[in-house]
Amino acid sequence: MIHFICSAPVEYQLPGFSLYESFDLVSQGKRIARLKKNAAAYLEDFSFLFEIEKVQKVFTAPSGQTYHTGKYLFALQITPAAELCQSKLLKSTRFRMSDVISAQEFKKLGQRKALIKARRKFVEQLFDNRLPERKELLEKRIRQLLKQCVRQDQEILCIGHAFFLKILQGYLANPNIFTNRSAFVQAFEATKRPFAPLQGFSVSAKTISRVLG
Repeated sequence: MIHFICSAPVEYQLPGFSLYESFDLVSQGKRIARLKKNAAAYLEDFSFLFEIEKVQKVFTAPSGQTYHTGKYLFALQITPAAELCQSKLLKSTRFRMSDVISAQEFKKLGQRKALIKARRKFVEQLFDNRLPERKELLEKRIRQLLKQCVRQDQEILCIGHAFFLKILQGYLANPNIFTNRSAFVQAFEATKRPFAPLQGFSVSAKTISRVLG
Protein backbone atom coordinates (compact mmCIF):
# COMPACT_ATOMS: atom_id res chain seq x y z
CA MET A 1 0.00 0.00 0.00
CA ILE A 2 0.98 3.60 -0.55
CA HIS A 3 -0.01 6.07 2.15
CA PHE A 4 -0.21 9.85 1.71
CA ILE A 5 -0.35 12.14 4.75
CA CYS A 6 0.17 15.81 5.63
CA SER A 7 2.90 17.01 7.92
CA ALA A 8 2.69 17.32 11.69
CA PRO A 9 1.09 20.54 13.06
CA VAL A 10 2.61 23.69 11.58
CA GLU A 11 3.07 27.18 13.01
CA TYR A 12 1.83 29.19 10.03
CA GLN A 13 2.34 32.69 11.48
CA LEU A 14 5.96 33.74 11.21
CA PRO A 15 7.56 35.99 13.84
CA GLY A 16 7.28 39.64 12.87
CA PHE A 17 4.68 39.06 10.15
CA SER A 18 0.88 39.07 9.99
CA LEU A 19 -0.91 35.81 9.21
CA TYR A 20 -1.59 37.02 5.65
CA GLU A 21 2.06 37.98 5.14
CA SER A 22 3.14 34.65 6.59
CA PHE A 23 0.88 32.68 4.24
CA ASP A 24 2.25 34.72 1.34
CA LEU A 25 5.91 34.11 2.20
CA VAL A 26 5.42 30.40 2.80
CA SER A 27 3.23 29.82 -0.27
CA GLN A 28 5.91 31.42 -2.46
CA GLY A 29 8.67 29.35 -0.88
CA LYS A 30 10.43 32.41 0.52
CA ARG A 31 10.09 31.19 4.11
CA ILE A 32 9.57 27.82 5.75
CA ALA A 33 6.65 27.23 8.09
CA ARG A 34 8.14 25.43 11.06
CA LEU A 35 6.49 22.61 12.92
CA LYS A 36 4.80 23.55 16.19
CA LYS A 37 6.68 22.95 19.42
CA ASN A 38 4.30 20.13 20.30
CA ALA A 39 4.88 18.31 16.99
CA ALA A 40 6.88 15.47 18.55
CA ALA A 41 4.26 14.83 21.24
CA TYR A 42 1.50 15.07 18.62
CA LEU A 43 3.24 12.44 16.50
CA GLU A 44 3.76 10.10 19.45
CA ASP A 45 0.09 10.30 20.45
CA PHE A 46 -1.40 10.17 16.94
CA SER A 47 -3.37 7.08 15.92
CA PHE A 48 -2.57 6.38 12.28
CA LEU A 49 -5.20 4.56 10.23
CA PHE A 50 -2.57 2.16 8.91
CA GLU A 51 0.31 0.19 10.43
CA ILE A 52 2.96 2.87 10.16
CA GLU A 53 5.62 0.68 11.75
CA LYS A 54 5.49 -1.52 8.62
CA VAL A 55 6.41 1.35 6.30
CA GLN A 56 9.64 0.59 4.43
CA LYS A 57 10.26 3.91 2.71
CA VAL A 58 9.24 7.48 3.58
CA PHE A 59 9.21 10.16 0.87
CA THR A 60 9.14 13.87 1.72
CA ALA A 61 9.84 17.15 -0.03
CA PRO A 62 13.55 18.16 -0.01
CA SER A 63 13.05 20.54 2.92
CA GLY A 64 10.46 22.19 5.14
CA GLN A 65 7.58 20.83 7.16
CA THR A 66 7.20 17.51 5.35
CA TYR A 67 10.92 16.71 5.66
CA HIS A 68 11.00 17.63 9.35
CA THR A 69 7.94 15.47 9.95
CA GLY A 70 9.79 12.59 8.32
CA LYS A 71 12.84 13.20 10.50
CA TYR A 72 10.64 13.11 13.61
CA LEU A 73 9.20 9.75 12.53
CA PHE A 74 12.72 8.34 12.57
CA ALA A 75 13.90 10.12 15.71
CA LEU A 76 10.87 8.87 17.63
CA GLN A 77 11.23 5.34 16.20
CA ILE A 78 7.73 5.48 14.72
CA THR A 79 9.08 4.15 11.41
CA PRO A 80 12.04 2.15 12.72
CA ALA A 81 12.68 0.05 9.62
CA ALA A 82 12.11 2.69 6.94
CA GLU A 83 14.42 4.66 4.69
CA LEU A 84 13.94 8.44 4.49
CA CYS A 85 14.00 9.80 0.91
CA GLN A 86 13.69 13.42 -0.22
CA SER A 87 11.91 14.05 -3.51
CA LYS A 88 11.22 17.24 -5.46
CA LEU A 89 8.04 15.55 -6.68
CA LEU A 90 6.49 16.28 -3.26
CA LYS A 91 7.20 20.01 -3.26
CA SER A 92 4.27 22.35 -2.67
CA THR A 93 2.38 24.14 -5.45
CA ARG A 94 3.63 27.73 -5.32
CA PHE A 95 1.43 30.82 -5.50
CA ARG A 96 1.19 34.38 -4.19
CA MET A 97 -1.57 35.24 -1.76
CA SER A 98 -2.41 38.26 -3.90
CA ASP A 99 -3.26 35.78 -6.69
CA VAL A 100 -6.08 34.34 -4.58
CA ILE A 101 -7.15 37.05 -2.13
CA SER A 102 -6.06 40.58 -1.21
CA ALA A 103 -4.79 41.52 2.24
CA GLN A 104 -7.73 43.88 2.68
CA GLU A 105 -10.32 41.22 1.82
CA PHE A 106 -8.55 38.65 4.00
CA LYS A 107 -8.88 40.98 6.97
CA LYS A 108 -12.46 42.02 6.14
CA LEU A 109 -13.84 38.49 5.72
CA GLY A 110 -12.22 36.98 8.78
CA GLN A 111 -9.93 33.97 8.71
CA ARG A 112 -12.47 31.18 8.08
CA LYS A 113 -14.32 32.82 5.18
CA ALA A 114 -11.11 34.27 3.77
CA LEU A 115 -9.44 30.85 3.63
CA ILE A 116 -12.46 29.32 1.87
CA LYS A 117 -12.35 32.06 -0.75
CA ALA A 118 -8.57 31.73 -1.10
CA ARG A 119 -8.80 27.95 -1.57
CA ARG A 120 -11.54 28.31 -4.19
CA LYS A 121 -9.59 30.98 -6.06
CA PHE A 122 -6.41 28.90 -5.83
CA VAL A 123 -7.92 25.86 -7.52
CA GLU A 124 -9.61 28.00 -10.21
CA GLN A 125 -6.40 29.90 -10.94
CA LEU A 126 -4.45 26.65 -11.01
CA PHE A 127 -6.75 25.09 -13.59
CA ASP A 128 -6.68 28.27 -15.68
CA ASN A 129 -2.84 28.26 -15.64
CA ARG A 130 -2.58 31.58 -13.83
CA LEU A 131 -0.21 30.29 -11.14
CA PRO A 132 3.56 29.68 -11.47
CA GLU A 133 3.17 25.91 -11.99
CA ARG A 134 1.07 25.06 -15.04
CA LYS A 135 -1.51 22.34 -14.52
CA GLU A 136 0.05 20.22 -17.26
CA LEU A 137 3.34 20.18 -15.35
CA LEU A 138 1.52 19.45 -12.09
CA GLU A 139 -0.21 16.46 -13.66
CA LYS A 140 3.15 15.26 -14.99
CA ARG A 141 4.67 15.60 -11.51
CA ILE A 142 1.80 13.67 -9.95
CA ARG A 143 2.20 10.85 -12.46
CA GLN A 144 5.96 10.74 -11.87
CA LEU A 145 5.39 10.48 -8.13
CA LEU A 146 2.84 7.68 -8.54
CA LYS A 147 5.18 5.78 -10.88
CA GLN A 148 7.98 6.18 -8.36
CA CYS A 149 5.80 4.78 -5.58
CA VAL A 150 4.61 1.79 -7.61
CA ARG A 151 8.16 0.90 -8.68
CA GLN A 152 9.24 0.46 -5.07
CA ASP A 153 7.02 -2.60 -4.53
CA GLN A 154 7.09 -1.76 -0.82
CA GLU A 155 4.94 -0.24 1.91
CA ILE A 156 5.39 3.46 1.12
CA LEU A 157 4.59 6.65 3.04
CA CYS A 158 4.54 10.02 1.24
CA ILE A 159 4.38 13.18 3.37
CA GLY A 160 3.11 16.09 1.31
CA HIS A 161 1.48 19.51 1.45
CA ALA A 162 -2.29 19.62 1.89
CA PHE A 163 -3.18 21.38 -1.40
CA PHE A 164 -0.96 19.05 -3.42
CA LEU A 165 -2.36 15.96 -1.71
CA LYS A 166 -5.94 17.10 -2.27
CA ILE A 167 -5.31 17.44 -6.01
CA LEU A 168 -3.54 14.06 -6.01
CA GLN A 169 -6.51 12.46 -4.27
CA GLY A 170 -8.86 13.96 -6.86
CA TYR A 171 -6.68 12.67 -9.68
CA LEU A 172 -6.70 9.13 -8.29
CA ALA A 173 -10.51 9.26 -8.17
CA ASN A 174 -10.80 10.76 -11.66
CA PRO A 175 -7.70 10.86 -13.92
CA ASN A 176 -9.56 13.22 -16.28
CA ILE A 177 -9.91 16.13 -13.84
CA PHE A 178 -7.07 18.08 -15.47
CA THR A 179 -9.24 18.43 -18.58
CA ASN A 180 -12.50 19.18 -16.77
CA ARG A 181 -12.62 22.48 -14.89
CA SER A 182 -15.83 21.72 -13.02
CA ALA A 183 -14.59 18.32 -11.84
CA PHE A 184 -11.20 19.78 -10.89
CA VAL A 185 -12.72 22.54 -8.75
CA GLN A 186 -15.33 20.24 -7.21
CA ALA A 187 -12.73 17.61 -6.25
CA PHE A 188 -10.73 20.21 -4.32
CA GLU A 189 -13.69 20.90 -1.96
CA ALA A 190 -12.63 24.47 -1.22
CA THR A 191 -15.17 24.92 1.59
CA LYS A 192 -13.31 22.32 3.68
CA ARG A 193 -9.81 22.19 5.06
CA PRO A 194 -7.96 19.75 2.76
CA PHE A 195 -6.43 17.60 5.50
CA ALA A 196 -5.74 18.00 9.20
CA PRO A 197 -2.18 17.31 10.46
CA LEU A 198 -1.00 13.74 9.75
CA GLN A 199 -4.26 12.86 8.02
CA GLY A 200 -4.55 11.70 4.44
CA PHE A 201 -5.47 8.57 2.49
CA SER A 202 -4.13 5.21 1.34
CA VAL A 203 -4.27 3.53 -2.03
CA SER A 204 -3.13 0.21 -3.41
CA ALA A 205 -0.40 -0.16 -6.02
CA LYS A 206 -2.95 -1.94 -8.19
CA THR A 207 -5.26 1.08 -8.16
CA ILE A 208 -2.38 3.44 -8.99
CA SER A 209 -1.30 1.23 -11.89
CA ARG A 210 -4.86 1.30 -13.24
CA VAL A 211 -4.92 5.12 -13.03
CA LEU A 212 -1.57 5.40 -14.78
CA GLY A 213 -2.84 3.16 -17.59
